[in-house]
Amino acid sequence: MDKMNIGFAMAGGMNEELRLSMAVAGFAAGMYFIGTMVLQVPAGHIAEHGSAKKFIQYSIIAWGGLSFLTGLCRMPGSYWQLRFLLGWPKAACIRLS
Repeated sequence: MDKMNIGFAMAGGMNEELRLSMAVAGFAAGMYFIGTMVLQVPAGHIAEHGSAKKFIQYSIIAWGGLSFLTGLCRMPGSYWQLRFLLGWPKAACIRLS
């Protein structure tokens, strides 16, 4: 779901508000996938050695909180960091499915 959110946000004027060029916005979209790739192994390790129910619960809460925080970003750097971290709950869900 989040892969498409950045496209809708850019069409809604996010790139003008944050002063993002198309290349910078594309990099922000890519950070999501880099975060998923890098954080998938630790997320799988945590899911495998702990309670899967609690892990899914915390992943959903983390995804919601990080998604909320991306709406409050005013600078490209913080937006990139949050997009990277937003890949962690996705990596957790991929690993458990």
